[in-house]
Amino acid sequence: MKEAHAEVCGRRESGEGIFVLALRTELAREIAAGQFVNVKVAEVEPFLRRPFSVAWCEGDVMELLIQERGRGTKILGQTAPGAALSLLGPLGTPFDLEALAKAPGVDLLAGGVGSAPLILLAAQLRARAPTLPVRLFLGARTRALLPEPDVAAARVPEIKLATDDGTAGGRGTVLDLYAAHIRPERVLCACGPTGMLEAVRKLAAERTLRCFLSLEVEMACGFGVCQGCVVRLANGAYAKVCEDGPVFDAAALAPLRPLTG
Repeated sequence: MKEAHAEVCGRRESGEGIFVLALRTELAREIAAGQFVNVKVAEVEPFLRRPFSVAWCEGDVMELLIQERGRGTKILGQTAPGAALSLLGPLGTPFDLEALAKAPGVDLLAGGVGSAPLILLAAQLRARAPTLPVRLFLGARTRALLPEPDVAAARVPEIKLATDDGTAGGRGTVLDLYAAHIRPERVLCACGPTGMLEAVRKLAAERTLRCFLSLEVEMACGFGVCQGCVVRLANGAYAKVCEDGPVFDAAALAPLRPLTG
């Protein structure tokens, strides 16, 4: 982990209240899929950095897929090209590329902006194992909340879409869509809201699927000091999502529940 300078080199709309922020930074060459960076938003108090999964890396440019959820993300969405940002990274434990590359195939299951680490994972798997079959299942409540389905399709050619209201792809949840196309010999990797990930964890246990989850939780420090992002494990112990995760073997996790204060 280190602090690095980043220059905003682009911004584009990606959906309703969703945008992509492109950053030029040396960290782009060091990120493994599933890791994240902590971004300093100097105008916001308290002075806690915001964690974001990295959605794409090419050369010295990385892309962050961001959904506006508060003052900090709104300010980032208004950041002009040329602006300087401070990043901490790479943070977190990534997907095990070496193990996944040896699988018969990999299925990626994404809810909304949970697609970020999975699209990068697909790219890094393709670089390591060009013939490995990879499928992306991408879902959201409605078409406007599907982050850049055309860009996702260009980066992961085998893609299937689902929306709760049927405005894009199949009608229903992305888990419903995946359940109709399960190939039990493949490894499943998922990222999205906690409720969705708990449903994936249960399905993986019921169908004895090899499954890895990239958890989405609120983080304060981002590197294990504050211990504010703990998750319970199946053996009764606790793990820190920012340091021991965010990627976990689904079989190692206890039922997932949003933390309440």
